[in-house]
Amino acid sequence: SGAMLRWVGQAGGLNPPELVLKVEEAIGLAEDLQREVMPSMMIGMRPQSCGYPEDMADEEKKAIQMKLREKLMAADGALPRFLGYLQNFLGDSQYLCGDKPTIADCQLIPQLRHLTKGVLDGIPTTILDGFPKLKAYFDRFHALEKVKAYHEKLAAAAAAK
Repeated sequence: SGAMLRWVGQAGGLNPPELVLKVEEAIGLAEDLQREVMPSMMIGMRPQSCGYPEDMADEEKKAIQMKLREKLMAADGALPRFLGYLQNFLGDSQYLCGDKPTIADCQLIPQLRHLTKGVLDGIPTTILDGFPKLKAYFDRFHALEKVKAYHEKLAAAAAAK
């Protein structure tokens, strides 16, 4: 939850009091991005949460998902618009709120990872390519020693299965 993120961030020094307004603005932007993408995911998981029958046929769910994602990906769609907002917010900073990671980065990076994993049909894994500063930020975050070690550990565990 957001409360847990803030509490852990406070304990770990990732939610500095002097940056609280900027951090909250960045988190809000990440939440807005998530709200735009979520309906295209919920149709497949729980169509009734979007006003469709619970027993909706998979083909129908897939067709609606693809329509929603096509709209998200359009030149004037929510994904290019929000990725542009995020790139502008980032500016020339190393991370969303300055030169060090904050909880704002911990909020956004998993969303960007999900968008680039190839698990959302209709959203290309190259979606960040049109946003070079955002892509560099994404890569920079994943190059952090502890983040890199964590993902290497996950990959090793998955390979061992």
